[in-house]
Amino acid sequence: MKCNFPLLLAMLITSRGVIATQPQSSIAGVSKLPAFAVFMYVAFGDESVRSQADQVVQAAEKKQEHEEKEQEKEANNDEEREAEVDSEEEQEEEKGEEEEEEEEMRPEKILEEFDQNKDGKLTLVELTAELDEEDKNQEHDIPKIFAVADHDKDGMLDLGELNVVMDQLRKKQEADREEQEHDKPDEVQILGDFDKDNDGKLSLTELIGNLDEDQKMRTNDIEAVFAMTDVDKDNKLDLQELKAAIQELDKRDI
Repeated sequence: MKCNFPLLLAMLITSRGVIATQPQSSIAGVSKLPAFAVFMYVAFGDESVRSQADQVVQAAEKKQEHEEKEQEKEANNDEEREAEVDSEEEQEEEKGEEEEEEEEMRPEKILEEFDQNKDGKLTLVELTAELDEEDKNQEHDIPKIFAVADHDKDGMLDLGELNVVMDQLRKKQEADREEQEHDKPDEVQILGDFDKDNDGKLSLTELIGNLDEDQKMRTNDIEAVFAMTDVDKDNKLDLQELKAAIQELDKRDI
């Protein structure tokens, strides 16, 4: 194969003037040349130049690999920071909701809102007229608590007596919640009950297939929680991932 070396040399000189002055064995010269000039060095240079060119290429590849790893690391750090921000926002939101609930449960607030005839006292009818769904579940307890708190037996509660009622209702709610938590199945029991193929993990199908009708109405939320807690992205939840999923579902009241 014949090669028009003068033409190739002219092309090299045109592409980078430094080619004419760099010694053939100088790796510094190779590193300064454009890709086409490096190719010509390798094609027509001696073995030492080819070896040096290989080293340049390997160094460039290592540098690129390092930069890609750093970019991946930075991306992971960004995701972690975003998750931390989301978690902090959720905690702030929960704290705000708790403070709002506490404000709504203050005896002064209850008396102000429920006292329909504005006589500064609450009858049993006024107290139970606007109960929310959670309080209605213990509606049968309220008359008993009301009677105990009504010290002067006038059939009405003043602010001090109402405070006794609200305190007793809070204690009852806390006891009910503790009982529910105690009766709630943990991740080990759920995995044992739901894991149909006995592979030690739960697929999304296995999880959704065992939910009640009300929970199935929130399939989109469940799918989002599943994807978020599936850390290794194998489309299944192991025991630790399932524990995290249960905690997140509880936060979302699913």
